[in-house]
Amino acid sequence: MGQAKDTRAFRDRGWFIGVEVERTPFAGQETLFITRSKFLGLTKSEQPSPGAICQPHIYLCLADEDFWEMPDVISLRSLSSVKLFVGLALGAGRNVTVDVRSDDLETMRLFSVFRRGPASIQFCLLVTVVIPEPDLLGFAIKAEPEVIFSDELPTETGVYVIDSTAMHFTGWDAYKGDK
Repeated sequence: MGQAKDTRAFRDRGWFIGVEVERTPFAGQETLFITRSKFLGLTKSEQPSPGAICQPHIYLCLADEDFWEMPDVISLRSLSSVKLFVGLALGAGRNVTVDVRSDDLETMRLFSVFRRGPASIQFCLLVTVVIPEPDLLGFAIKAEPEVIFSDELPTETGVYVIDSTAMHFTGWDAYKGDK
């Protein structure tokens, strides 16, 4: 979500519908983008239940600093309500992406439970890394486990590096279809 885009209407509502244009596992799917935590607090008449949402993909943008309208009141309870919503959406057969900031390890841990689910559950933890002037390329992003060089943890066997020459680019024009 680019800062230059006029997002006033999206901010007021807390959600919008568009096509996932970033190259996640759900690229090209019609998506309900949830951009504010208030979406989860709407009354039943204002908010569809996860099972009633007709879009096959739900994207929760926790990486946006404005997701929590009152950041000083973020609590585990707030995150737990988001986690409950994600669980219900996955149970209703929806694909779900949770976008988190690279410095938010606690939130990554909280949602990793969905990454351990059965293969039929379609969940993506998207980690947003802010890099100055990414179009200059010449960078790589390393994903490493919390415990390094451990032979005892079967899910922490090494590191992954995403190189700027081997990644997918999505230009701002691709976002114009959001409504």
